Amino acid sequence: MARYTAAMINIRPLIEQRLKTLSDFREVAGVSDLVTLLAGRLATPGCYIYPLNNSATNHGADSVIGFEEEQFAVVLAVKNVRDSRGADASDQCFSLRDTLLTTLQGWQPDPQTLHMRRLRGQFLKLVNGHYLWMDVYKTGQYTGID
Repeated sequence: MARYTAAMINIRPLIEQRLKTLSDFREVAGVSDLVTLLAGRLATPGCYIYPLNNSATNHGADSVIGFEEEQFAVVLAVKNVRDSRGADASDQCFSLRDTLLTTLQGWQPDPQTLHMRRLRGQFLKLVNGHYLWMDVYKTGQYTGID
């Protein structure tokens, strides 16, 4: 069970470290956001992680205990060369999405965090010969005084 902590834990590097243990990706890296990812070089198959958003909830107006939920984008990049409509790349990406799900779903990044949970996924775009898909995962942690 998650414990209360006064400080937030940086989860993105922990996700990156876990995904780097997989042989399915040529590159696993953290990025600051989608715009930065698209402006840079993409390795395929690649996996890129960035914080998407977070929200905080306090347990009452005078409470020093709160809950921080964080969502992370995990973007998959697959080369799209054989099919102008992207069907082959979509099929390859589906397999990688399943790998992500089995690796991240239910995993607890740190003893002070909740287990990861997949929220949703969506096709992003076909760009410069790459098929891009984004899955969103979330975790959270209680903050405050033990």
